[in-house]
Amino acid sequence: MFNKPIKKKKTTKDEEIDYWLSYSDLMASILIIFILLFTYKILDYNQTLEKKENKIKELTKLRQMVITKLVEEFGNEIQIDPKTGVIKLKSNILFDYDQSNLKPKGKEFLQKFVPRYLKVLLGDKQIKKNISRIVIEGHTDNQGSYLYNLELSQARAFNVVKYIYSDNVQSKYKDDLEDFVAAIGRSEMDLIKDKAGNVIKDKSRRVEFKFELKNEKILKEILHEVKK
Repeated sequence: MFNKPIKKKKTTKDEEIDYWLSYSDLMASILIIFILLFTYKILDYNQTLEKKENKIKELTKLRQMVITKLVEEFGNEIQIDPKTGVIKLKSNILFDYDQSNLKPKGKEFLQKFVPRYLKVLLGDKQIKKNISRIVIEGHTDNQGSYLYNLELSQARAFNVVKYIYSDNVQSKYKDDLEDFVAAIGRSEMDLIKDKAGNVIKDKSRRVEFKFELKNEKILKEILHEVKK
């Protein structure tokens, strides 16, 4: 008869080794899972960041396209900011000093200017679908109280918008404008100063036409916070 193999009985030491091996395997598996999840999150975060950066590049390119079209339309007739596309009109073009009612020459100017401006912003489908707001802002110098200047700047911005909607201004985009236009008074909050810091009063008294693109400001703020 053959002798049966004798099984070696596990000692307490062997059991401890098996336990620690199993525990080590478990911890190693958990660590691998954690690393994989962390890597996935990093990749997902980078992809999201890249998408936002690409969107800002698209919006920046679009803004530059709008600015180019405005320059082509108006040339040197008016002052157009080459970076933002903001159009600044000295208040004396539209109003008499310290007045909020449009003067006759101001009305004539708007009759010619507004249809061309709206054509650039709302006549192009690609531009129109990315426009968030068209803002008309009134600004004053720092003479007088803040509240007086606030009331004056608001009244001027409102009267410009009001005149745009009158029958005197002819544009097929006026109905579309309702979805975008905002009239804002800024009082003396954005004074124009020279290099020495002195207020240039006649330049500070102005009306600005500006456009805002969808999500542009929010995306830039997010990227700024992320990259800190």
